[in-house]
Amino acid sequence: MMQALDGRRKGKRMFQRLPRHMRRRAVSHNVKRLPRSMRSQGEKEMKQSKPMQKRKEGADIEDSKPAKKRSRRHRRRPSNLRSEFNRRQRKFIWLETHLWHAKRFKMEDKWGHRIPLHSNEKGVRAAYRSVIKHCLMQDVSYGGVVELVGRKENILKVMNCITNKETGINISDERYLNGSHHGRTILYKKYSYPYRAIGPTDFMWNALIKDGTTPSDGSTRQLWLWLHPACFDETIAEIKGVCSEGSIDVSINDLRAELVRFHLEGPLARSVLIDALKVADVACSSETVEDRHWWEEQYLDPDKLAAYKEQSILWEGMSNVDIASKLESCCMMGLTARDPRHLLPRKRMQAMIDTTKISEESTTKNLLEKDKLSWSPIWDHNVRKQVKDTQVSQHKINQMRSEQLVPGTPLDLGRQESRIPVLILHNPGSQTLSKDKYGSPNFGTLGYGAGFDVIIPSGWGLEFWVAFYFRGARAGARREASSSHLQQGRPEFPLDYPDTQSGKLYAKSLREELVTSYMKKPPAKRLNYSKVGTENPFSHPWDELVVYWRTNAEWKDLSSAEKNEQLIDLNPESENTDIFILRSNQHLYQLQNQCIGKCFKPSTKYEKIVKEKQRKTESTQADLKENIASVFTNETFLKLKSSLVFVIMRMLNRGAPSMFSMICLPSKEDLEALESNPSSPGPIEPKHTGSPTPRVGKKRESVKHKKGQHDKKELDVKGHQSELDKEIALKLQTSTTDEISTNIDCCSRTIIGYVTNGAQAFSVGVGCSVGLCSFVGLVKLLQQKVPERHAVVLIRDSKSLQYRYAYIKITTVT
Repeated sequence: MMQALDGRRKGKRMFQRLPRHMRRRAVSHNVKRLPRSMRSQGEKEMKQSKPMQKRKEGADIEDSKPAKKRSRRHRRRPSNLRSEFNRRQRKFIWLETHLWHAKRFKMEDKWGHRIPLHSNEKGVRAAYRSVIKHCLMQDVSYGGVVELVGRKENILKVMNCITNKETGINISDERYLNGSHHGRTILYKKYSYPYRAIGPTDFMWNALIKDGTTPSDGSTRQLWLWLHPACFDETIAEIKGVCSEGSIDVSINDLRAELVRFHLEGPLARSVLIDALKVADVACSSETVEDRHWWEEQYLDPDKLAAYKEQSILWEGMSNVDIASKLESCCMMGLTARDPRHLLPRKRMQAMIDTTKISEESTTKNLLEKDKLSWSPIWDHNVRKQVKDTQVSQHKINQMRSEQLVPGTPLDLGRQESRIPVLILHNPGSQTLSKDKYGSPNFGTLGYGAGFDVIIPSGWGLEFWVAFYFRGARAGARREASSSHLQQGRPEFPLDYPDTQSGKLYAKSLREELVTSYMKKPPAKRLNYSKVGTENPFSHPWDELVVYWRTNAEWKDLSSAEKNEQLIDLNPESENTDIFILRSNQHLYQLQNQCIGKCFKPSTKYEKIVKEKQRKTESTQADLKENIASVFTNETFLKLKSSLVFVIMRMLNRGAPSMFSMICLPSKEDLEALESNPSSPGPIEPKHTGSPTPRVGKKRESVKHKKGQHDKKELDVKGHQSELDKEIALKLQTSTTDEISTNIDCCSRTIIGYVTNGAQAFSVGVGCSVGLCSFVGLVKLLQQKVPERHAVVLIRDSKSLQYRYAYIKITTVT
């Protein structure tokens, strides 16, 4: 108030300080619209806001006049537009489809790129319908590519230092080495498995096309590693360190500006690709070497020409043969395609495969077993450069179209038409969410998210994107990708990777963003989390969770031999205290087998069944503990007690978990209540006293003060309120207490994990979520679960007191 009386307002210009009845629209550029007493100050503000012209040497600043704004016609010239776009890309890199997305999507600055966040017209449900019935495509070109070039033995020596076979993927398998399949694995620091993870990567080897060539020969090989931009620099630094320390002769190339990648998923993804990608003619018609194009040089080799012919026969046969079910999972296909701009339909359509033409062809079936199908010229750096440099401009194509006598006639450029090498990757989709035949709960749709990835040289991203869009593919972004990961039960990087440096930085930035948004609300409009028993409303305290369960675990219950008790008394301070995510397929399968059971279903004779099960509970519970102890010995627990396990949860009844929800251990009474009434909503958390809402109110006084004194007191009150807000923000951004047990035992049910993403799952019709649980807490859950029933946990939202029952499932997806 004191500042208002002085006439100084922060962030306000002179024409904004006028009363509403005196404001005029033209005052922003005509200072004479202001009152005379304010014109001098308004004129100074106008001079400061406009850019100054370049003044002559020796001229004063006051003599320089404001620069006149360029006309729109000048600013819209192609050369000026390009310079302006390049200037705006200095801080954050644009995708090749940026201008297309910027007109239709909400954009955000993330990981050094300007990335589309979500569409402005449709929600997640529309994207789900596209994945189930049509086709959804996303531009994932912001992911970087690292190329390793050298002898096969040297490349494998480098990769063996930063990967491990226990994760289920061996990069040296025959199906990967021959270049016919692509895979996904986790990278670690050198010889640090299972600690110090870096992040996931998609890898692929270049294909071998010469007859008699085997993966064990001494030829030079190429390996591509597709990385998330959050861990790209860390991965390159680690690979360079491994090569320098071991004196390994492997060259490392950064291909971030040379390749574009699109992700298409849905049943019509194959139809869109077949209609948009047409095989180009690569016959050499030039006699001189100087006049030859890149494809004429490449396909002079008889082995490459034979591979091209096999690829052409396969691609033409895909529209006649229902070959999708016969394609091997994660296979790769090479193709040399025509310029998609010459094949665009006149208006947007829905690409469909004519089922009446489906027939059986033995030649196409035999081609599926050959490795030459995955060879592509896109692996050659010179080819990628020539494809980009020799691209015919859109202006020239439009000019040639205007010269056509009959409008709409396809252009025939002959040898001048561009040929583009394309690499197509098959994605199998979800493979672990289907319902088992033993009556276990359904966690999703088998094959959800299946489709293809298309890799093309840089410079052609927008052309192929528009071609796919005109065939009926719906465009998606990060929000749709996150929803697809949730529906498939797959971890999302870097959110679900807290054991990586990228995951920690992402969690920190997310917490600061949520705390800032929370503190913008007035005290009466924001939830007091301490009264609902939520100690960490905007973060996941993974370290505290692991330490709590590691120190409070009942190890003796897990041991059946007294001779191994000495292993339990080890000093925890001398052990590795870093947390890690359990990715060993062997241990994950063992945990999953203990979770599997039948659903909780209502029965008319449930009273008799409950009484019979209560009599058998003691014996079956003891058998269950012995079974777990036989699978996980004390030595295994000492290795895995600091680990987190990625889990999928499906609600039994109502509820849709959200981020930061708590995964809790049900009590014996909770399980008995669920067994007697499967429709039970779940227990309710008792109300917490908590700390009162920090609010400073105005004191009523009988004596009427003067205006200046009253304003001064009001200013003190507001200042005190801002100090309290700073204390709350600092408390939310840091650990709530020094005692770890208080954070985990803050509720009536012990916390064993936290939800990282959750929403309503359209495939199963109930709420689903993904999260991470402590390994020791998860084993404790399996010990006390109802025999012959699927494992059940309690989930409580951070804003609610209501617990909800949920089935839990463990997968090996990375």
